[in-house]
Amino acid sequence: MRDFRKRRGQLRTLDATARALHSVFLLFILAGLAVASLLYSDGPTLDPAAAERYYAGGTLPAAAAPAAPAAEGEIVFDLPPELAVTTVEPMNQRRLIELTHGHLFVMPLIWLTIAHLFALAGFGLRLTQAAVFGGAAAVALHIAAPWIIRSVAGTGWLMPLSGIGLLLTLGGMALATLVELWRLPAANEQPGA
Repeated sequence: MRDFRKRRGQLRTLDATARALHSVFLLFILAGLAVASLLYSDGPTLDPAAAERYYAGGTLPAAAAPAAPAAEGEIVFDLPPELAVTTVEPMNQRRLIELTHGHLFVMPLIWLTIAHLFALAGFGLRLTQAAVFGGAAAVALHIAAPWIIRSVAGTGWLMPLSGIGLLLTLGGMALATLVELWRLPAANEQPGA
């Protein structure tokens, strides 16, 4: 724990191998966040109404529902848009438990690792606390959001909020730490200066 009380830029004092190791980890995290952003932009995470339908169930207007091609000899009804809806079942409890189980192990571990590296970079106590606790809150909200959305109507906005919170906190800490790892020390920080 003494490393966290030392002067700014402790990560820059690591040898090149250790900095490269941490850099590769942070690059994987940033790539993972980029892929998650693509996944979320194509799914229910950024649209509160879609998040609510995905976790709590609901109806999908016919215009948004995928049209199934008619099979040969099948009768197709042309319904007015207000009647042509598809019902989406709520996510079942078993699936939600499986989703939560995986996230509960992985997300806090990623947060912990990034937060430690960020704290070692020495960006100042207030900024470090804000980023670390903001990241913890975003992780907790992202894990809890599907349960809340499934149980409380009108809470679909929690998914975009937690997703954006994760991107800003974890992504911001990872990017800032990566830059700090390779920033050249100032003249007064040089050994023997």
